[in-house]
Amino acid sequence: MQTMTLPPDSTHFHPRAFVVVVEALDEHLAAFRDLNLEWIDAHFMREAKDIEVLNDPVKWILEPGGQVFAALHDHLVVGVCAMMALPSSGEFELVKMAVRPDRRGLGAGRALMQAAEAWCLRQNAKRILIVTNSALTPAVRLYETSGYKLIHEGPHPSYQRADRIFEKRLG
Repeated sequence: MQTMTLPPDSTHFHPRAFVVVVEALDEHLAAFRDLNLEWIDAHFMREAKDIEVLNDPVKWILEPGGQVFAALHDHLVVGVCAMMALPSSGEFELVKMAVRPDRRGLGAGRALMQAAEAWCLRQNAKRILIVTNSALTPAVRLYETSGYKLIHEGPHPSYQRADRIFEKRLG
């Protein structure tokens, strides 16, 4: 039987594809912006909030108590996401998840989600929200198979493209 040593708490190892998820460093923030703009441009129109958050994730995500994550495969950032702290204590929103189109199928999306959820548990979070669009079928399927429950269908007050809100209650 083969044994494996898992990386420290700040990383999450996905053995199927050898994807490692890390809490993003400054050097990963450009990939966070670029990968997100790529998927937004491919499917929707950029919104003011997108530009605000992606141009300054330190101000909008990190300083208020959130975290940015990067999935690495062969030393390349293949996916990103962030946990944004919500005004309600103990709640976070999973935001800006993106995976490079040429690296999809490696398990990076699921590895990012698992690492982000583990981070939230270490923050004593009670709930995670995800705001998305029903047209993003692979993403919606990932959320549903990861235990997220649909709590809202219809227009969203902050994002024109959003028409679904999912939640997962934690521990």
